[in-house]
Amino acid sequence: MKAIGIDPAPSKKNVIFDGEKFKEYEIDNLKNFIQNFVNKDILVCWDAPLAFNVNIKDFYYRPIEKFFKYHNKDSLPKGISMMSIAECPHWLMSQYVVGYPAVNCENNEISLIIKKEDLQANKLKIVEVHPALAIWIWLKDENIEEWKYKKEKQIFEKILRILKDKNIVNLDLPKHNDDYLDAYIAWKLGDKLINEPESVMLLGDESGCILLPKDEEIKSKFNEFKNN
Repeated sequence: MKAIGIDPAPSKKNVIFDGEKFKEYEIDNLKNFIQNFVNKDILVCWDAPLAFNVNIKDFYYRPIEKFFKYHNKDSLPKGISMMSIAECPHWLMSQYVVGYPAVNCENNEISLIIKKEDLQANKLKIVEVHPALAIWIWLKDENIEEWKYKKEKQIFEKILRILKDKNIVNLDLPKHNDDYLDAYIAWKLGDKLINEPESVMLLGDESGCILLPKDEEIKSKFNEFKNN
C-alpha cells in the first residue's frame, strides 16, 4: 500500500506528494489523477473534511470540530485553526473530486477510512488529515511562540527547521510554502498509518474522523467530550 498526500485548493493548483516527488494539478486533472487509482491499493490523505453523519443533526459543526474549537480551544494557538465543515471552502470541491462528504448517497469507488481495520480493503482508500493540527501535536512541547506558518515566512522557516530536526520532514521542499509542507505532512501521516500504525491515531468516528499523530492526552479528552 502506498500513501499520497494532497493539499486540496478550490481556487488554485492542488499540491500532491507521493513519497518521492511533488506535483501540482488543476481540479479536473486532480480528479483524473485520483480516478487512475480506483481498484488499486492506494491511501489518499486529504486535507479537508470527508466524513459526515446526518443523524448528528448539526450541519454546521461536526463533533470533532466542536471538540477542537471549543472544548479543547485553550490549547490551540493562533495560527492553528479548526474550521467547521460548513465554514471550510473545500467541501464542494471534495464532493466533486473524491465523492465525500457523501450525504444521501454512497461512494463505492473510494473507501473512507474511519478505523485502522478499514485499511484492509484492497481498493482505493481515503482518509481525512489536518496537517496544521498534526504539526502542532508533534511540536507543542517545543519552544514555539508563534504558529502562523501559513502567513509568515520567518515562522514557516522556524517550524520547518524543527520538523527537520525531529526527523518528521526528511527532504528539502521544492517550494517553501504551506501548500507544499501540508502536502508532505499529509503524506507523512498516511505513511505512518501504513507502516507505523502505533504512532498515529484516527480521532473521531463516522460523524468526522481525522488522522493525527498519537497523543494520549488529546485522545482521552476527546473521549470524555464525546461521552458527555
